Amino acid sequence: MWWAWTFFGLPKNHSYNLHTQIFEMVEYSNGFTMMELYKMPTYLRMFYYNKLIETKKREAEENKKAQRSSNASKVRIKR
Repeated sequence: MWWAWTFFGLPKNHSYNLHTQIFEMVEYSNGFTMMELYKMPTYLRMFYYNKLIETKKREAEENKKAQRSSNASKVRIKR
């Protein structure tokens, strides 16, 4: 059945994934609008999305390090 082939088409969840990616980029990055991202070429949108992910991971690691160092530097006071 040739109409059941999906090799030359997009996956069924493509639209959901696209709009999830656009939402995350608008919500967590600064400067992009929804329509700019929607009309942006895929390779550029993926580039900016991957950079956003790298940046957020780096921020999370830095926050963990800062939290660990602040917890380690606290001095317990005996009463």
